[in-house]
Amino acid sequence: MYRSVQDYIAQCEVCQRTKTETLAQVGLLQPLLIPYQVLDDISLEFIEGLSPSHEKDGFSGGRRYT
Repeated sequence: MYRSVQDYIAQCEVCQRTKTETLAQVGLLQPLLIPYQVLDDISLEFIEGLSPSHEKDGFSGGRRYT
């Protein structure tokens, strides 16, 4: 019976259009503090798991810093 319900839901157009969101609601955005001087606050985001492209790592433009 479980399998037949799953098949029905997968094929039902109304069921697909009216799915409920399973994620928790996000809260309000928090404002960032305004820095007092230039370069007072620097942030970086690191993206992992990307494949290399033509021997370049994307961050340093292919230059290797040692």
